[in-house]
Order: sequence, then C-alpha cells, then structure tokens
Amino acid sequence: MKTSYFLTMATTAIVLVGLYISKQNLYRVSELISLIIGIAYWLAIITNTSRESYNFTGEGYAGWFFSANELSVIILCLLGILITKITHFKPKAITWVAFILLLAMVPTIGTKTAFLGGIVLIVSAFLCIMKENIRFWQDRRHLLLLILSFLLIVLIPLSPIRENTEQITGPKYQEQPSLQLEQSGNRVGLLNRILSSRDIYLRETYQDFKNASPIRQAFGLGYAGDYEEGAAKLVEMDLFDLFFGYGVIGSIILLIPFGWLGFMLVKRLLPFRSPPFLLAVTIFLCLGISFLAGHVLLAPSVMSYLTLVIILLGAEKNVS
Repeated sequence: MKTSYFLTMATTAIVLVGLYISKQNLYRVSELISLIIGIAYWLAIITNTSRESYNFTGEGYAGWFFSANELSVIILCLLGILITKITHFKPKAITWVAFILLLAMVPTIGTKTAFLGGIVLIVSAFLCIMKENIRFWQDRRHLLLLILSFLLIVLIPLSPIRENTEQITGPKYQEQPSLQLEQSGNRVGLLNRILSSRDIYLRETYQDFKNASPIRQAFGLGYAGDYEEGAAKLVEMDLFDLFFGYGVIGSIILLIPFGWLGFMLVKRLLPFRSPPFLLAVTIFLCLGISFLAGHVLLAPSVMSYLTLVIILLGAEKNVS
C-alpha cells in the first residue's frame, strides 16, 4: 500500500510539473499548512498532551503526531518552502509566524533528522543570500532570519536534542556494550549510534537476500524479507527496503517514475537560479534522509509534502 502511494505521488508530480500552476498559490497553501501544524504541535506541548518522540531512550516531543521521524521530514519540507519565500520574495506576517513555529520545533522534536536537516537548510540559505548580497544585514528579511537562526543555536542546550546528541558522542553510550559489536570497534559503534541500529537490520536482511534464490533476488524477498512469524522488521532505509522487498528488477521498475521526474525538473529549470536552489537542497536533503533514516518514500504523509516541494520547484519559472 505504501509503495503504491509513492508511485501515485511520483505520477502526480510528473503530471503537475508540466502544467502551469501559480507558485504564489502554492506558497500561500504551504504557509497555511505550516501554521496549522505549528499551532497544533505547540498546543500539544502547552497542554501537556504531546506524545514522546522515543519510547525508551532519547528525549523529544512529537506533539499529537504519531511518528517523530515522519514529522521531522515534513517540517524540513515546509521549512525549505518558507525559507525560500523569506529569502527571495516578500514574506508576510503569516510567513514569519509559521517560520518561527516550525523553526522552534527543530530541536524540540529531538530527532537527528530534524536537527541536522534544519542546520543544512539554514546554512544553505545564508550561502545563497551571501552569494547574491554581501551586505545582507542591510536587508531586514535577511537580518531577521539571521537573528532567529542565532536564537535557535542559543536555545539548543535547553532543548531535547542536546540530550540526544550526548547519547551519540558522550560516555553514557559506552556503558551499553550490548549495543556494539565486539569485532566492529569504535567506528562501527559510532555508525550504529548514528543509524539507530539500522545497520544491524541491514546486515541481517542482506544475508537473507544473499542466500535467496536468483528469482527472489530479481523480484524481491517481499515485505521485511525473510522473518519468523510475528518478527517482521524493516531496515527503515527506504532504498534498501525497496531493493530487498522488490529485488533488482522490481526496484528499477519502481524508480523509473522518479528518475523521469528528475529529468523533467532538470530540463525545465536549467540554468539554475537561487530560488530553485533552496528547493532543490530540500529535495536532495529528503532523499538523503530516505537513504539513511527512511520514513520518506515509503511514508505517505511525507511523500505528500515532498511532492509539494517538487511541484513548487517545477513551477519556479512560472510568472506568478
């Protein structure tokens, strides 16, 4: 079912990228969605009815949303759109309110995805601004964006992401030898922490794939590979889940629409300009997250927002 939604959204994007769509309307819709999500999230925090981002280890709040990982990627998609609106167009009050609400969520959710992705977007935005305008502090929009970004950095020690970052680099993790492989050493131990043990499931599923018959390697092991009854566990790295689930031939067929969509975007947008650059960074960021942490291509809610970014990128050459 999730794979079919991925194909549906890719096909939808292919159709809409070739049509004339008002990019201003897309920005307005994105601002409204961002405002709704931001208000709902902080209302959950204020009323103490928020879900925890992690069940066992780690700090953070997912608001009323079911998955903190999926929420993180959704926030990055919307932040990419809002930052593009702020840096290259005339932002309204609703734009700033929505941006502040979402920016404050980046360290509060507590996931590495939201935090590192947010940093990448902000750094990319300032590189783009400095390329176009060396004296960016003379522009109120850019100056306010700088101040808000600085406040985000200042508040990091007070947010859940600080605790979660210490779990990766701090000594607490060293007290849990069961989470490390004896033969792997520190480098694999660090990889295990960064990938949240996904590398363990990757090795197990790869071994199943390696031992499978040629026909199953060509067309896949099915959902979650070979597993005992009641013990299905995905790798949670989208491309690997697609590859192991559908095999070599099946994966190629499934990724053809996405490859064609990428070709359409490049052909339509060359030569690149600044607004498409920030949206393109958002898309590549989401694809990177899909590869390392999952919850993008096979997450229907996230694919909806990623498709919105793709359609907006395709509409950048439209006049309005």
